Amino acid sequence: MRRWAFALVLFCLLDAIFTDIGLRFNWIEEANPVMAIVYVMHPIFFYVVKLALPALLCVIVVRIHKRWFRYLVRGVTFLYAFVLILHAHWMLLVILHDATLHI
Repeated sequence: MRRWAFALVLFCLLDAIFTDIGLRFNWIEEANPVMAIVYVMHPIFFYVVKLALPALLCVIVVRIHKRWFRYLVRGVTFLYAFVLILHAHWMLLVILHDATLHI
């Protein structure tokens, strides 16, 4: 179960990094209004907020050994993996589009 929680935190970190890069290069806009405000406050604060919930989930995972909770963590991890792949795909499209404009 710890691997699932670790994967969730890793996916969240990768998403935060990709989002930060996309925002810095003006390739994307943060669609979540709360996270947009947090990012404007400071990018490091953005990382802290972005990683806080998955980190808290890791702490809870170690303490709770209920079957339903394991399914919940796995489901959230799969959902986050899908979101991460979707965001990476969108950013790749934007980067490729931006590159073709400069040729």
